[in-house]
Amino acid sequence: MQKATEDSAYKKSVIHYSTEAIIPGYSFDDVYSNFITYAIPAWAKPFQGDTNRSRFEMQLIENTPAHIFANIKWMEYEELLQAVNLYYDILLLPKNEKDIADILYDMQKDLLKILL
Repeated sequence: MQKATEDSAYKKSVIHYSTEAIIPGYSFDDVYSNFITYAIPAWAKPFQGDTNRSRFEMQLIENTPAHIFANIKWMEYEELLQAVNLYYDILLLPKNEKDIADILYDMQKDLLKILL
């Protein structure tokens, strides 16, 4: 969060990108906004029908606290696998690298593109 409050380039690229992607036509500098993305497998049998998906989405929205914006992302297998692999790559980054901030920044941006 410290980087987001100090670095205006970070705000413009990551914060604006994520808020613009979630709420089309609306982006802002609030780094403390509460967003949650539910990544749901679109191929799962219980979610094949539109009725089941709608019910499930309504349950998620109703059970998400009011101060958190729920972004529901239906993902195909390859897309979800790509997001999970990228997430684990981020976790396994060597902590002693000198240029880790730039690498992490790029990886986080790629992960946001998949999830939003």
